[in-house]
Amino acid sequence: MVHGTAILLTLGFGANELKIVAFYAISVLVGFLLSLSAAVKFAFYTRTYYLMLAIPGLLMVAFALVVNMGRYEGWVIIGLGIVMAYYLRKKWFAGGRLPINFSH
Repeated sequence: MVHGTAILLTLGFGANELKIVAFYAISVLVGFLLSLSAAVKFAFYTRTYYLMLAIPGLLMVAFALVVNMGRYEGWVIIGLGIVMAYYLRKKWFAGGRLPINFSH
């Protein structure tokens, strides 16, 4: 599925590397935003000074993502991410939802 998606994106945008890099940049920003959101939640939970680093980082990444969402490629990559997440979640449910344990 991943290779098929990559081929479709490459052919769909005429192998224009600037557009492909825009897709990559937006996906990386979404990953950063989600990880920094988790870091802020963890910092609030543990009441550490890490919060002073996590919040400005989260705001900077959110700003960069908003700027990049001004192009239609941003919305396409977010849509593809949602479709892939739905597919993976559906497969996870079909496989029996193995327990996830992050305690160790």
